[in-house]
Amino acid sequence: MVKHADDIINTTKLVTAAGRACDAALPKITEYLQHNQVAKWATDGKLPNIYQFMAKTIREAANKVNPSKLKTMLDEKFDNLKALLGKIRAVVPGNIRERLDELTKFIETKRSVFSDAVKTYAKPVRTVLNVIAKKLDDQAWKVETYRTNRGWISPISESGSARLINAKPPKWVTKRRKRLKHPKLEMDANEIGDLMSKHPDHPPLQSWLVETFASTGKKIKADSIRGPGKLYRIVDPSNEGAGIFWMTEAEYKAIKNRDEWRSKFAVKPEWNQNGWVVEYEIKKGESLNVWRGPAASQELKGTGYCLEGGGEQIVFFPGSRDEIVEALPRVDSDSGEFLKDRDGSVDRRIEYIDLAGEAAPVKLRARITDPHIKGPTETGWGATDYQPEEAKRILLTAPAST
Repeated sequence: MVKHADDIINTTKLVTAAGRACDAALPKITEYLQHNQVAKWATDGKLPNIYQFMAKTIREAANKVNPSKLKTMLDEKFDNLKALLGKIRAVVPGNIRERLDELTKFIETKRSVFSDAVKTYAKPVRTVLNVIAKKLDDQAWKVETYRTNRGWISPISESGSARLINAKPPKWVTKRRKRLKHPKLEMDANEIGDLMSKHPDHPPLQSWLVETFASTGKKIKADSIRGPGKLYRIVDPSNEGAGIFWMTEAEYKAIKNRDEWRSKFAVKPEWNQNGWVVEYEIKKGESLNVWRGPAASQELKGTGYCLEGGGEQIVFFPGSRDEIVEALPRVDSDSGEFLKDRDGSVDRRIEYIDLAGEAAPVKLRARITDPHIKGPTETGWGATDYQPEEAKRILLTAPAST
C-alpha cells in the first residue's frame, strides 16, 4: 500500500497498489456499466465496448503525461513569467524592482529543480495509468471470450498446474518411472538435414519439433494424405485453430474424454485447457504433406508425474495463421516501458490469474482464417481440468510441503 509520500515515486509499489485497487473495483465497475442508464448512454454514443472506451481514454491521458513535453510546457510558462516580470519591473518603484529581481533569480535557479520533479513524478503516474488501461482492456477481451466460449475460465500456468497435480493427481497423469514409456526422439542436425533432403516438400523440421515424437514404435515418418479426408485438433480460446499438431479422424473418434486425450497425446495443461475441436478438411483431389508418428511422453515439471503419450500425432503447417486479439501492450511495472515477447514484438498477451492464483498471460484467438478449417465446436468434454471451487478445495486440503 501507499503509506508515505516517497511511495508516490516508487513506481513498482505504486503500480502494485493501483493494480490491486483496480482488481478490487472491477466487480463494482462491471455492475455500474450494466446499469440501464449507462447502457443507454453507451448505445446512444455508439460505444460497442465501454471497457475498451475507458481503456483508450486512460491510455490517451497517459500519453500526455510525457516528461519532455511537460518540461517544454513548464519552460514556456517560466519564460512567459519572466517576460511579464520584466514588463512590470519597468513601471514599479525601486524597492519593488529588487523583489522582482529576487523572484526572477529564484525562478532561474529553481528551473532545473522543477524540471527534475516533473521527470520524477511523471513516470510513475504514466505507468499507473498505462497499467489501469491494460487491466480494463484485458477485462473487455475476457468478457467477450467468456461470452463466446462457455465454460472456459482461464489458462493455467506451469507452476499452478504442478501445485494442483501434486496436491491431488488427476486421472490423466502417470507416475514417472526411470524410463518413460515413449521417450522423445533425438536427432542431430545432420540426421534432421538428411530426413528433410529426402522429403523436401514436407514441413521444415527443427530439433524441438522432432522431440515431440517418440523414439518407440514407428517413430517419425513422412506421409502424404490424399483427400477426401479430415484431421482434428483440440483447442481452447488461447490456442490457434491453425496450429501444427493434429490427429486423424479415426484417432479423434476413438477418444472417449479429456483424460484420455491429454494422456494419449501428452498435452500439458499449460499448453491447452481443451474444450473445443477444429476440423481440417482435405478435399477430393488435394493432398497434404505431413509428418506422423507416436507422441512422446512429457514430463510434468515440478511433479513426479508425466503424460504417457503414444497416440499418433500429425504435424503440418496450415496455409494461414489465425488472427490474434490486438490487446493493449503489457507494461513493465519497474520501468513503465511496454514489454516485448520472445520475438521482440510488443507483448499483447491478456493477463490472467489462474485457478491456483498464479500469473498466466496468454494470447487470445480472434478468428480462424484458413478456409480449410471449420469450427471450433464443443467437444463435450468440458472446458477446464478443474472448476474453481474444486481447485480451491484441493489446494486448501493439500499437505504442507516440507
